[in-house]
Formats: sequence, structure tokens, C-alpha cells
Amino acid sequence: MRRAWLVLAICLTVATVATAATEAFAAEEKTVPTAITADRLTYGLDGGQVVFQGQVHVVRPDLEIWSDKMTAVLAQAKDKKKDKAQAEAPDSLDMGAGGIERIVATGGVRMRYQGKEATCAKATLYMDQGLLELEGDPVIRDGANSIKGQIIRLYLKDNRSEVVGGGNSRVEAVFQTPEGTKPK
Repeated sequence: MRRAWLVLAICLTVATVATAATEAFAAEEKTVPTAITADRLTYGLDGGQVVFQGQVHVVRPDLEIWSDKMTAVLAQAKDKKKDKAQAEAPDSLDMGAGGIERIVATGGVRMRYQGKEATCAKATLYMDQGLLELEGDPVIRDGANSIKGQIIRLYLKDNRSEVVGGGNSRVEAVFQTPEGTKPK
């Protein structure tokens, strides 16, 4: 029974973090409903990962994510006393996890947030850095405006972004301006 509660607790933690990337660094943490559906959920105690597979769909009031697979990599606890206590009580809910290190969504990744949409092959959220990195033909669309490149990095803590081109993939930005607008 404790293992079932552990999986439920981890799923709720992953859901909250995965879908609240832009709010994760706010001063006050807000609580909103989050739902993750998938064909399969796997938790590996020894690997420290929670994996959602098959038609993964994350829904929050402010954000939606779709992908083939979503993996939450748990950070390992650094406290040796805690590790020893966990070895003696393997059914504890902490299980050596020190939080979530990163979340990786792969396969047909699609995100919708505040009217903007993004697509890519792989999206990685690095929790400690506050960095969301989109790879594999990433494109962000805001209405008729769009930007794409080889890699798009969104620095959530700093509210800035970087689009990197390379190889055959140059940076391309398309901005719509009202007809008749003249440069000053």
C-alpha cells in the first residue's frame, strides 16, 4: 500500500513541476489542478525515474503538453543520515529522492501556453537552472509570428531566450506587422 502512495505522490509532484515550468520560480507557489494521462507509468526505484509513456497528455488551467514519452529524473538525496534511514525503512515515501533534477519530454512534443504554441522532438526542463531547452526542429508560434532554429533555450528565471542555428538549420523569425506601417 505504501508503494502505491509513493507512486501517487511522485506522479503528483511530476505533474505539478512538469506543467508549471514558468511558475516554478515564482516567489509564492500556487496550487492548481494538474492531470497527466498516459498509456503507461513506470517508476524505477534504482534508476530514480518516473516515466509516462504512450499518448502523454498533461493538462493544467494554464498549460497543456503532449508527447510520446515524459521522464522525470529524480535528484538523489545528499544527506547521508537520510540515506541510512531510508535503507532501514525502504517503504518511506522519500525513497532517496531530493526533488526533481530534470524533466524530459520526447516524441512529437507539443506545448500550449498563454496562446503560444511550441513543437519539437525533445523538450528538457532543467529544474536547478530554470532552463527549458527545445531541440529537434523546435518552433514557437504566437499567432502569425514564429521563431525556429536548431535549439531554443528559454531561461525562465531570467525571462530571456536564445535561439541557436547550426548545420542546415539557421535561425528564422517571422514577425507580422500591420499593413501600411513605415519605419521611422
